[in-house]
Amino acid sequence: LAASACLWYVLLYVPMTDELYYGLLGCCAAVMLLWRLYRRRTMADDCGTQVPYTCGFVASGGRELFLVATVHISPRAPIDVKTVIERTRPDIAMIELDDERLDRMRDVEQQRQRIPKEDDLQPIRLTDPAGGEPTTTLFA
Repeated sequence: LAASACLWYVLLYVPMTDELYYGLLGCCAAVMLLWRLYRRRTMADDCGTQVPYTCGFVASGGRELFLVATVHISPRAPIDVKTVIERTRPDIAMIELDDERLDRMRDVEQQRQRIPKEDDLQPIRLTDPAGGEPTTTLFA
């Protein structure tokens, strides 16, 4: 964090030529790329399986914890979560949701519960009191 603050201070407030500025930005990008490659290579050694770089791993007392960092709007997030679950086969999987997303999930579940399937209902045929053919069939 301190290194990041120093780098941005230098890039934003220290007078320098364009060549030096873009050189520093290029070095920063190269360091970030090398860090990701390093994390990708060493993560398999730490936890024994290949997981996405967004996944953190901790082992303590014979227990393992995989924490997948996601951005809710990212299309990559569900793929990373699915990959980690498939490769690690956890005993328990937990998800953190904000109140809005939880309420949306609850609304869908409640709607599913309120709308019965036609296969689960009994047909009720209404006929004309004069003993004619069934005029209407309802399901209840």
